[in-house]
Amino acid sequence: MPYSRYLEPFLGGAALFIHANPSTSHVADANRDLIECYSQIALDPFAIWDQYSSHVDKHDPERYESIRASIPATGPERASRLIYLNRSCFNGLYRVNRAGQFNVPLGSPRFQELTEASLFAFAQRVQGATMSCGDFQTTTAAATEGDLLVLDPPYTVAHNRNGFVRYNERIFSWSDQERLADETARAARRGVTVVATNAAHPSVVGLYPNELFDLRQVVRRSSVAARGDFRGQFAEVLITSRNIGRE
Repeated sequence: MPYSRYLEPFLGGAALFIHANPSTSHVADANRDLIECYSQIALDPFAIWDQYSSHVDKHDPERYESIRASIPATGPERASRLIYLNRSCFNGLYRVNRAGQFNVPLGSPRFQELTEASLFAFAQRVQGATMSCGDFQTTTAAATEGDLLVLDPPYTVAHNRNGFVRYNERIFSWSDQERLADETARAARRGVTVVATNAAHPSVVGLYPNELFDLRQVVRRSSVAARGDFRGQFAEVLITSRNIGRE
């Protein structure tokens, strides 16, 4: 599927971006700490790896609490702190309290999943990308005919029960979902190729008109929620603009 540019305003863990490996891209996220971390990795992966490795070598519960409570002064220090917390906190979650302080407890470390080689490979990918921090609408509005717009927003719905819906609603409300659907429809009408995922819930599905989008339900397994009854298989909807595959 050829496209001029790859645009992704909900970058998150960047898995889709890494898989796509686009030659021209603009990626963004509302999480300023995350975008700064990726920018620092692009600038100096050597410094990030050295500081992260130091945290790992000294890891224990007390070290985790100390790093979690710290406020680093430099960009590389903040980036290595974020990576260390992500690799050692519960389920790799990113969650902050109302004061903006990271508050996820210690979990089972996953240090072996990140290697020096994988960090440097990621640095090469993001070095070629334009990155920004802000509301998704800035990126969606910039998409033009021939672009690929990838959307993986936080999953909030009008009426639902899941392990993080209350937290998600503070960072991405139902009105944001409605605003996203409107922006996505405008992009599709401009000839932008859209690939999106969302919760397979009637309130979400109803936001995307059939004349513009194909919707397909898929199932995935999630073990992210803290409570066991919120884990298991969950239905998602894959949303693609109907101009995909057209000449």
